[in-house]
Amino acid sequence: MRTGKHTYKRSSRSADASLHGLARAVKSARKRSGMTQAELAKAIGASQGNIARLESGQHAPSVRVLQNIAIATDSRLTIDLKPLSHRRFDMLQTTRRHFLEGAAGLAGTLGLGNVRYATAEEATAAAAGIESYVWTRPEYDPEPSLFTITDRTDDTVTVETIDGVVEVPADPKRIVSLGWEYISLFELGLADRVVAVTFTTHGTMEDMLWGAGDKTADLIAAYADVDFLEVGHNGVDLDVEQLMLLEPDLILSSPSFDYDMEMLNSIAPVIRGTAHAPMVPRACIRDYGALFGLDDVATTLLEEHEAYAARAREAVVPVIEGKKAIVIVYYPESGDCYGYASYYKQNGGIFTTIEGAYQLQREMNITPSSFIEQLSDEKDRESYAVPFSFELIGHVDVDHIFLYRIGDSYDVFVNSPSVQQTVAGGAGQIYDYDPPSFGFGLGGVQATLTWMVEQMTGEAFG
Repeated sequence: MRTGKHTYKRSSRSADASLHGLARAVKSARKRSGMTQAELAKAIGASQGNIARLESGQHAPSVRVLQNIAIATDSRLTIDLKPLSHRRFDMLQTTRRHFLEGAAGLAGTLGLGNVRYATAEEATAAAAGIESYVWTRPEYDPEPSLFTITDRTDDTVTVETIDGVVEVPADPKRIVSLGWEYISLFELGLADRVVAVTFTTHGTMEDMLWGAGDKTADLIAAYADVDFLEVGHNGVDLDVEQLMLLEPDLILSSPSFDYDMEMLNSIAPVIRGTAHAPMVPRACIRDYGALFGLDDVATTLLEEHEAYAARAREAVVPVIEGKKAIVIVYYPESGDCYGYASYYKQNGGIFTTIEGAYQLQREMNITPSSFIEQLSDEKDRESYAVPFSFELIGHVDVDHIFLYRIGDSYDVFVNSPSVQQTVAGGAGQIYDYDPPSFGFGLGGVQATLTWMVEQMTGEAFG
């Protein structure tokens, strides 16, 4: 800890212990088989460096890699991936460039009990039914109310939240954002009110300014003294003592956190929204604008955003009408693939993910892959990413693929003979997609739309 601009570092011993336990098991299996790291790497199609990182506990392997290691070493590896409650972990609470660090980690953040790929039988059945499968856009409110304002005076605002009714200051000066709510405060012109934000990994100014639009000198200056409160790998290991030192008069948070609300409210009134802030950028502008008496500012921002999105929709019509698009995550070393579904269900609500479906479905109304959607239906829309084996890539019926950048996955993916035989591969319509470079908030969505439109049309847009 250091005074002035405080930096608080917390660790997750249980997470580290699990990773090191896995590392010991893999190393033991390799030694029993009499193989060197180089020999094991060659046997499973990986690099020796990756095996070394795995055995030292520096890298969390995917389930597919573990399966390959078990086969190569003639061992039996028991894998226990425990589901994480969505109220205990918010994968969006980490910095954008770290939340997809491995297939096994992804499974955990999605709250899945295990990683179960689509089998050949399931894939064949899904592929056979593609022509008859009819995807329908879900009937839901893409901008759900984050909370309800029930009364307002000159000094206070009464708000009904998922935790009950709370009275908050009408003009708060020291706001702590425990999620990504601060992005909307950027855009509403309230940057100077935020005194602290949280990250599960080391936060930087660049992390904070994702989605903030133009990074002006004034904006950077306003956030030069903002504190970073690290909350551990589990997303909830908050240092209450340090939070108290900040003397906040309002705390904003995500619905997925399982903090002691009574304790937090003893420090400052807390508003937990009904949805993750990054997933509902329009709703955040509308509702936080209303909370802080900035309805006119919010209305202007939303009108400008809708006009921009409408131009994006119009621009892609010539190349996308009657065609499909999807975001895919691919891990070359393991062959793991994840196709982003158009929507998923969580805590009784329906959502789209900002990294995968939001821009394509919510903003541009582009039809998704019937193959992935059918698999998602069969899994009752339990997560936004549908796992499938790379061998099944030919079943993904789309004309445009946005490949989520993971290391050198793009070059490996596009140069694969299997991918080149797909419609998107044959047409050269696979794009190297780097969501962290665009950001959250309306500014982040618009930046992503600009890039996507330019990729699909080959023309400048903005």
